Amino acid sequence: MVEQQNKVPNAVTNGDNETIESKCLEMCRKYVAGIWSQVTAADIRCTRFTGGLVNSTYLCQIIATISPNTCAHQTDEPRELVVRFNGPKFGIKLFDPKCPRFTDAIIAPLVSALGLGPRLYGLDPTGQVLHYYRHREFSRADLYNSKLVEQLCRKLAIVHAVRAPIPRQRDWILVFFDQCLAKMNTTFVEDRNARYRKHNCQTLLAFDLRSEIQWMARYIGKHFAAAPLVLSHNDFCGGNIMVTDGSVDDNTTAGHTVVISDYDYTAYGNRGFDFGYFLASIYKPNGFSPTADPFPDERVIQAMIRYYRKECCQLYGESWSHYSYNSAASMLSMIRVKMAGYNADRFPELSADDREEYMCSICQEIFNTPVTTTCCLQMFCEDCIAQWLTTNNTCPYDRKPLNTSGLSKAPRLVMNTLGRFKIRCDYWGHGCQEVVKLDDLSRHTVNCRFKDPKCPECQCDRKLGHDCIVALLAENSMIKRTKVDDMLIHKAFKTEANLEINTLKEELKQANDALKIEQDKNSSADRARIYDRQANNALKNEQDKNSVAERAHIRDHELHNKAKHNQSAPELLTKTMDAEMTAKTLSIISLHLKKRQKRQNLVTVCKHIVNDMDNEFGTSWHCLADRGKAGISYYTPDRSNFMKVKIAPITLILFRSVTVQIENCSLKY
Repeated sequence: MVEQQNKVPNAVTNGDNETIESKCLEMCRKYVAGIWSQVTAADIRCTRFTGGLVNSTYLCQIIATISPNTCAHQTDEPRELVVRFNGPKFGIKLFDPKCPRFTDAIIAPLVSALGLGPRLYGLDPTGQVLHYYRHREFSRADLYNSKLVEQLCRKLAIVHAVRAPIPRQRDWILVFFDQCLAKMNTTFVEDRNARYRKHNCQTLLAFDLRSEIQWMARYIGKHFAAAPLVLSHNDFCGGNIMVTDGSVDDNTTAGHTVVISDYDYTAYGNRGFDFGYFLASIYKPNGFSPTADPFPDERVIQAMIRYYRKECCQLYGESWSHYSYNSAASMLSMIRVKMAGYNADRFPELSADDREEYMCSICQEIFNTPVTTTCCLQMFCEDCIAQWLTTNNTCPYDRKPLNTSGLSKAPRLVMNTLGRFKIRCDYWGHGCQEVVKLDDLSRHTVNCRFKDPKCPECQCDRKLGHDCIVALLAENSMIKRTKVDDMLIHKAFKTEANLEINTLKEELKQANDALKIEQDKNSSADRARIYDRQANNALKNEQDKNSVAERAHIRDHELHNKAKHNQSAPELLTKTMDAEMTAKTLSIISLHLKKRQKRQNLVTVCKHIVNDMDNEFGTSWHCLADRGKAGISYYTPDRSNFMKVKIAPITLILFRSVTVQIENCSLKY
């Protein structure tokens, strides 16, 4: 914090000559009251926080010795508060009707209530009154503190899971860029290129910003359209992450050492933006200027993804991790998009003219395997232009139609010149100081002794300005924390597994006991059935055969009477006889059924029918009387002498045959 001139920002005044102390005191009295209602502007000190491009933030402290008149529930009144005055958001003035500050009234109370941001005491159209945390900013060194990184990533996962009642627009940042371009067009009435040249804006002169935005929109739409739409912080950087001293005394963030602040730009979007912006700001804090270290340490990214995915599995369930776009590889591709060119800072002897001449206009780096377009003879990195053409069909330079067939190798002169450029080793971030020709880079990289990222003296990660003692202590601390975490996780898994095994054993024992009881019951039932069956068989064997025949006779008589009672005329089912023989046969059958005397069985009826058929049409006639359960294995009838007649519920079969074998037939003759 740096004390600055105590003047109220123009955005929150009406032109009156008002000091910042009086304005801050007014806000504190309005939303906190209590002891703040008893002090005057002379009793407080306001110190402005450095940093921040939009808002003006002040630390307000009561410096006078005042005993508050408090009730029992007001004993924890804060004597230090943060008052933040809103500035123009997205370049739109505060009280302009188009100013998108309405989302602040939704997001600020929401994250405060959920313990995801600073405690909010008051929300005013001109600003906010917040709890003050003694803290420091999250720094690059904190990336190697597994506890802080885990807390940070778990909180970010929870923020992304929040459902806020604000518009769900994935392309908010593209809309913001369009607004900036539109404002620039109305502000710079003169020729923009002339203004760029006047202020030496080399990047703006080299690129068409609108075309770049359009390319980025197509790239995001193609690669990240299936990614989840989450509530993104959108200003997730080290300056907006507070590491407290552990004395957090409010009940919303008790026990936490990381507090995320400044949710001004929060909107729905891609989760990869928060990760990418955070790592870019941590590794290149000074206006994103290049640094000597690689961007960023792969282990840091993997650890962040691991903690983030772990928290998401707890929030959404294990099925969340089964989706392809939630895999670690997919999330890594959203965070880190690798460009093909060589970092210009790796060329220590490269002049400004050479840098401008041999820079790829897509990746803004020195050419890596350049190719030339046939339409305008411009050169690009081979991978860069190939990636461009996957989402575009025009040249990025002159916008003429272009495809892969319109590319050719760069001229030999260009390749020879590039090959002579001196470049630092790929492992210069690990301590290699070699500077070799670009043509010799691959050969040197294969044999570079710094290829192994371990220091030969202390076996810790090697960096420029490496201090073995400090690095070894940090590495040892990380290993201990990792081991403790692994031991706790292993112990938890082991305990859970043992409980599950014991539960399964108990369930198996209960199932076996129930099965044994059921088997005993079934065995007793089987023995009882066997005894009953043996008794029934013995009884059946002892029955008088005459009684069996008598019952059969009675049954046949009942069937005949039933047929007679129903007065069913013989129903011809099948016949191979001629019409005259058919009519004569049906009359014989009807005659004998009508003449059947009392107690006369079907065997006798069949015998009489056969006798009449033998007398009428010759010998070798057979008659079967079937109750519906007869089974005839086979017979060989005379094809012209066969008839099947149904007289409900009896079926008679007449046929003339020498060979016949009949099984299970009810009655036969």
